[in-house]
Amino acid sequence: MTLIGKLFVWINLLLSAMMAVWALALYANYTDWSGEKSPNEENPKGLLAQQQKQIRTVVAGVPPAEALWKTARYTLQAQEDQRQSDLVWYGNELKFLLTGASEADPGRAVVLNRNLPELDPKNFYRPKMAAVNDRSGQPLLSMTAYDERSKKALEELSSVLEQYEKAIQEDIELTSEIAGTPERKGLQQRVVDERFKREGILEEQRLIEPLWKVTEVDTGLLLKRRESLEERLKELSAYLVRKHGYNVTRNR
Repeated sequence: MTLIGKLFVWINLLLSAMMAVWALALYANYTDWSGEKSPNEENPKGLLAQQQKQIRTVVAGVPPAEALWKTARYTLQAQEDQRQSDLVWYGNELKFLLTGASEADPGRAVVLNRNLPELDPKNFYRPKMAAVNDRSGQPLLSMTAYDERSKKALEELSSVLEQYEKAIQEDIELTSEIAGTPERKGLQQRVVDERFKREGILEEQRLIEPLWKVTEVDTGLLLKRRESLEERLKELSAYLVRKHGYNVTRNR
């Protein structure tokens, strides 16, 4: 026998031993895939029977869980529907406070009971609402109405402020006219100047008054002297006419 033949014999022997060991292992660790049931129902023999038992156990627990799920799903759906309806209701209430409240239908507020909202069974247990008044005791109006009032009040205030600014400017101008500015004299300074002028005139009048009296006396004497001269001139003219026939008044 050649070397190659011996090698193949040993390889064949080795493979046979390996197959024998594998077969022994399969036999020792045999898995029962059948659905055969053992006398003890709690411990089925076949693997298929065990799986079927687990399936029956799981299926038996499905109806209660499904019932709970359906109940929870129905409750959740009802609550979701109620939530959507509540959102619409709250939106309408907010919109009413923003634009709808009036004196005939004032704004509404949540009714509190011991600092907690009082629920209304007639309105799906939503907060109970009641008409309220503002701090001045008047019906609560919408925010739009108050915004319009505020806008009107601001416009009136702006007009008053403009008038006030005009009055301040006029007061500044009048004050400048009275007190004066670096460019021009004020009424006060003019009054002071006029008073000084008047005092100067009075002082000058006091100085000139004695001279007036002297001039008046002199004027009176001059007038009397003139009268006497005219009388004398008349006498002289009459004498010349009588003695010499010469009329001084006519030839003058």
